[in-house]
Amino acid sequence: MKKSSNTWNIRYQWLGGALIVYVLFRFLKKKNQSIPTPTTGSSLLGLSTGTSLSFDEIYSLIRREEGFNPVAVKDGKDRNGNQLYTIGIGHQIQPNESFFMSATLTEEQAKNLWQKDIVKIVEDMQKNIQVPINKNQQLALISLRYNIGGPQFNSSSLLRVLNQKDYLGASQKFKDWRLSEGKINPGLVARRERERVLFLKP
Repeated sequence: MKKSSNTWNIRYQWLGGALIVYVLFRFLKKKNQSIPTPTTGSSLLGLSTGTSLSFDEIYSLIRREEGFNPVAVKDGKDRNGNQLYTIGIGHQIQPNESFFMSATLTEEQAKNLWQKDIVKIVEDMQKNIQVPINKNQQLALISLRYNIGGPQFNSSSLLRVLNQKDYLGASQKFKDWRLSEGKINPGLVARRERERVLFLKP
């Protein structure tokens, strides 16, 4: 009788252990489905596809396009004529971020700030892009979206045409975003062309 009791205890222990392993597996699987906390080398979820982009891939492109400013610099004006400022790797200083106006960032601090921006940008783009796009299209659109801002991108004819699966038509809309303070900016003309070529790359 004692031997039988020990056998059942062993079985209960084994079942309990198996249940714990199952619960942990389900928890970790669910956790891995979300966008990870930004760290160098980690991946972002693909936009409307199963294709993933790494932070390093996006950073390489945005760092090249935006450059690095350790202090706040003027960066055009909004539609109401208010001066805009950016710092770091193209981070637009918001009204509640006045402390950045007198800050001096290291490149590592700027990259950490950029990572926070890019997670929000990708989350927003995932909600608004409704068609499959490849890796190069993702990079081109992230570069554009990072440069022009969320409201402008989400209301753009480029996004509307893209969501109609007119990829060629969407590529032609990059040139709509080459103005700075109402004037054609040669730097933006060149950037939009680089983004257009990247968007059309298989």
